[in-house]
Amino acid sequence: MRLRVLLLSGFCLLLALRGRAQEGPVPFFPSDYPHIEALRTMPLVLLLEDVPPFVAKVSAKKPEMFATLRTDIATFNEHMRQAGRFWTFSPQVQVLTPAQLDSLLADGQPRLVLKSGQADTDKDVCPAVFLNVHQKTPGKKNARVETVLGCYYTTQTVLVRRFHDQFSASDLLNTLQQMQRYLLARAGGASDQQYRQARQAELRAGLPVVRQKTLLLDQDLLSTDLTPARVAELYPYPVQLVPRAVIEEAVRTADARYLYARYVLLLRDHAYQLVNMADGQVVAFAKYKLGQSVGTPKVQAWVLEGLAQPGADAK
Repeated sequence: MRLRVLLLSGFCLLLALRGRAQEGPVPFFPSDYPHIEALRTMPLVLLLEDVPPFVAKVSAKKPEMFATLRTDIATFNEHMRQAGRFWTFSPQVQVLTPAQLDSLLADGQPRLVLKSGQADTDKDVCPAVFLNVHQKTPGKKNARVETVLGCYYTTQTVLVRRFHDQFSASDLLNTLQQMQRYLLARAGGASDQQYRQARQAELRAGLPVVRQKTLLLDQDLLSTDLTPARVAELYPYPVQLVPRAVIEEAVRTADARYLYARYVLLLRDHAYQLVNMADGQVVAFAKYKLGQSVGTPKVQAWVLEGLAQPGADAK
């Protein structure tokens, strides 16, 4: 599995957020942002990543240098362009570069911005995505940034930046879907704690959905010991092993017939969510337990066992 070592200390925004209250159903860092309802009037900006200047300079002379890094950034940017497909919380979605956003903020108006960054896990620093409010004060060079929501976006807690090509466009799209569900509930008066409790209750009632819909599993991400017979034994509900492209298309079209398994990182822990493609809602999740091997982002036996028991890990 390829790694991308951090090349610049300032390459991404480092925020000292910790995920102690993260749970599998709601893998976001706890939010105490006080003005959720005001976000409904703000355009959503999907912020693309820039290639670091010194990387661009070196690559101009030696294209083979940093080729993987540049491909990684291009992959993430393509995912970001697709992330707002189901966004309805606020009236407009814009895809911008950092320079374009900076120019737009000159009017002094706040914008809701989805961007890549980093988050602290006590000992390590991991890639993350954040939903922030950016606003410039007239006469000030830099924008003021307030974090609304954030979550890890990596497959392991190590002091490196993982390649985005371990993830698919559906991962970022569903991250934003889940953020939107959270914001809608908070705007309706629910507290952070109440939202988390409601999601746990939904999990405990999720078995009918799991039984009725077909789980699509990426055939290339199955652990080698998971034969079709073993999959059927561990997950006794409708399931199909398919190429990744089939899953991505079903997510893009919100195909109500299907579910899919999505890896998420909690604080020093691993979990898989079972996501309803119809609306992006999590209907079950499997949480890593001590003694199990972890081959992220591979789907292993413990993943299927957990996903087949909605509500079992809801606490």
